[in-house]
Amino acid sequence: MANSLYSDSMETVNPTREDYEEIIAFYSTLNRRDFDPIIEWKGGETIEDNVNFMRWPIYDPLVKDFLRVAAKECWRDDSFNQLIISRMISSDVVVQCADLTQVKQMLSFCVRGDKFMSEGYLGTMIKEGHISRLLQRLDKLKNNEGF
Repeated sequence: MANSLYSDSMETVNPTREDYEEIIAFYSTLNRRDFDPIIEWKGGETIEDNVNFMRWPIYDPLVKDFLRVAAKECWRDDSFNQLIISRMISSDVVVQCADLTQVKQMLSFCVRGDKFMSEGYLGTMIKEGHISRLLQRLDKLKNNEGF
């Protein structure tokens, strides 16, 4: 396993060629400029004085499929420093040079974002192109694996 500078990590399951192809297949849709990952927002209403429902996104079914695939054990590595990973994912140069462990950490950061950062976080990561860049990097890593 590649050495991670960001925190101690345990051995993880490496993706197979099929795993790479399954996740990379989302690139063409998630990278489209007209693709909106969030169909609509629910909630946000005030029902009584000082009682508000939080807003939450309703994701496109393709995003739900992506979440299912990206949450597989072969793509999961939760042993990361949130601050470092958020900076890494914002740098095109870093993403283009990331090793498999780092890409897994960035994917895990994005997948967990709705739960631990803010509602709609994954949608933002898709709209801003971060997920597309990670999928492009995985495509290059897959080709380097020599399957």
